[in-house]
Amino acid sequence: MRDELRAALQKGDTDDVILRSFTQKYGSAVLTPNKLKDVTRLAWIIGFALIAAIASIAIVLVRKRRSRPLAVTTTPLSALDGVEVDMLRRRVRAQTETDDW
Repeated sequence: MRDELRAALQKGDTDDVILRSFTQKYGSAVLTPNKLKDVTRLAWIIGFALIAAIASIAIVLVRKRRSRPLAVTTTPLSALDGVEVDMLRRRVRAQTETDDW
C-alpha cells in the first residue's frame, strides 16, 4: 500500500484520485480512522494511572503505619501472683526512696 501511494505521488496523482483508487481496490474501510490506536493509547494511560494511584495509596499507608506509636502491653497486677507483686512493690519503693525530689 505504501509502495502504491509512493508511486501515485511520483506520477503526480492528486489526493482525490489516490483515495478513490484505494477505495476501489480495498473498500471503504481504508478511509476510516484507526480506532484501535486510540483504544490502545487509552488503555496504557489508564494502566499507568492505576499503578500511580496504587503506589500513592501504598506510600500513604506505610507512612501512616510508621508514624503510629507502638502499643504498650502491660500485665495487670491482678494477673500476677503475690510474690511478683511484692517484688515489684519493693523495686518501686527502692527507686522512690533514692530519687531526689
